[in-house]
Amino acid sequence: KNIFFRPVLKIIQHFFPNVFVVIRFVGLAFVFIFFLFLINNKSGMLRFLVIYDDVSSRLYVFIVHNITPRRKDPII
Repeated sequence: KNIFFRPVLKIIQHFFPNVFVVIRFVGLAFVFIFFLFLINNKSGMLRFLVIYDDVSSRLYVFIVHNITPRRKDPII
């Protein structure tokens, strides 16, 4: 089940280190990953964590601000 998906996930995390995808249902994985890429490319300051539970059919999306901002200006 995860034989094809794991190398794809490592390639995606190599080019997009700010996107963390934890998913167990492979069928909808590429849709979620592509959706996260569109949001992440517009603002590099955000970090997304997506957890899809196929047992309870629930999708959890967490938006985490990046710990190391590009500018050294203090965030108020």
